[in-house]
Amino acid sequence: MEIKAKENREIEVITDIICDSCGKSCKTDVDYEYMTLEANWGYGTEKDLEKWSAHLCEDCVDEKLSFIKFKKSDVDFQTVLGTAEEMEKKLNNHYLKYPKIEDGNTGTE
Repeated sequence: MEIKAKENREIEVITDIICDSCGKSCKTDVDYEYMTLEANWGYGTEKDLEKWSAHLCEDCVDEKLSFIKFKKSDVDFQTVLGTAEEMEKKLNNHYLKYPKIEDGNTGTE
């Protein structure tokens, strides 16, 4: 196969999600856990045509929004985690960050 064209591309990668309330990371051992709040203000308010959004970590949701009676339901894990193949890829990406230990080698030498 002959390569006919090459191109360098820059991509933007999310490396962390920061809580807009406390400033802490929303990263967990496997993924990111946070609540997204959004509001689109229409006419007739003092916020005409403004769009607001925020990410809150689990601690801030528990501490600062406990007065709200959220409607809660069980999560369909396939929707959240994806297919078995997608979940395996997520787990592999997580565990590949750490040195593989083989035959007593800790990967730190």
